[in-house]
Amino acid sequence: MNKSEPKIAIIISLGIAIVLWFYVMGEVDPNVTQKFSNIPVRIENRNSLEEKGLVLSADQEYTVDISVYGRTSSLYNLRKDIEASIDVTNIDEKGEYNLEATIQGLPDVVQLKNIYPEKIELKVDQLGEKRQEVEINIEGNPQRDLVVMGYSASPRSVALYGPEEMLKKVSKVVGIINVEGAGSNINESVQIQAVDSNGKVIEGVNISTSRCNVDVQIGKTKKVKIEPNLKGTPSEDYIITNITVNPKEIVLGAKDDRLGNIEKVLTEEINIEGIQSSVERVVKLQLPEGTDTVGNGTTEVKVNITVEEKVIKDYQIKTLKVINQPEDMDIVQPKEVNISIRLEGKSTDVEKLNIENIALYIDLKEILEGENTVKIQMEPLERITIKAITPSNMMITAVKRVTEGEETVE
Repeated sequence: MNKSEPKIAIIISLGIAIVLWFYVMGEVDPNVTQKFSNIPVRIENRNSLEEKGLVLSADQEYTVDISVYGRTSSLYNLRKDIEASIDVTNIDEKGEYNLEATIQGLPDVVQLKNIYPEKIELKVDQLGEKRQEVEINIEGNPQRDLVVMGYSASPRSVALYGPEEMLKKVSKVVGIINVEGAGSNINESVQIQAVDSNGKVIEGVNISTSRCNVDVQIGKTKKVKIEPNLKGTPSEDYIITNITVNPKEIVLGAKDDRLGNIEKVLTEEINIEGIQSSVERVVKLQLPEGTDTVGNGTTEVKVNITVEEKVIKDYQIKTLKVINQPEDMDIVQPKEVNISIRLEGKSTDVEKLNIENIALYIDLKEILEGENTVKIQMEPLERITIKAITPSNMMITAVKRVTEGEETVE
């Protein structure tokens, strides 16, 4: 045997083994391309932005899809090792940046084919700060005849931090507290959030504190009438014929028992001195100390004052009623009565007044035996004022009535 033959055999065997290995690997553990989707992208070195007074405009989550090439065995269970990141260290000013994500965690035998998207857009804004009052939205209703009188919040205002553009969208900082069925004051800690003008929570804005302590005051209620507070009088020849107040009543609330003696609420002064025509005024209410309006919360009312030209007219009355005559007295009075009465009112009321509607009388309730001077009076007429009665008095004589069995001593 030639000495070189064993070497040739070894080389041939090795070649066959290599071919068989490639065959087996190609069939049993082939090279494949595999896609991994929604790989979270980590933003690295955010603190470097804050040190420069910068911040990402949107505090959102970024993801990428990647395609890799390698043996099936190498790709098995690979996803848990894959990481993606973007380093923002080199960003020095606000603006929009398109940056490539760096992929880590791939073995050397696995090749990264592509990334989608190739670049991720980051918006960088100035880091801003502002203070905002805390508002509390009260939901529900206390027990019957009770009302929410108000609330206090601590802290009353908070500091907001975030991108300047996001801070501009903040309309208010609100919390919600429910008072349904409450019978006394409520004290609770509530969550507060920054919202826009539509009440939508604004993400990416940080608040100096996430909670607020709220004290809700529950008080009693009472319905009272509203009375206009008039100052002065109309012009000499004019008269007030009607006054309306809208609304006529309001519901007052108070934290304690002070509502017990309150029956009405006055408006602020309404000056009607010298007016010659009807007026309409919107005036504020003079609420008693320690009270407030509830329901629609109005503190103003509309007052309409109707003024008409007045008319004065004289009437001659020839009849007179006697009331409260003592049963033990006989009355001697003039046989004929002729009394002049001057009445005042708006023209429509005075002109339609019939003399039969005018009733004069004298009241003998307090007369004594003998001569008495008694006042002549008139039964009230709606919207009619007495200017004068002439004569205003009359003389009558009261004689004690003699009953059967009694003798008159002369």
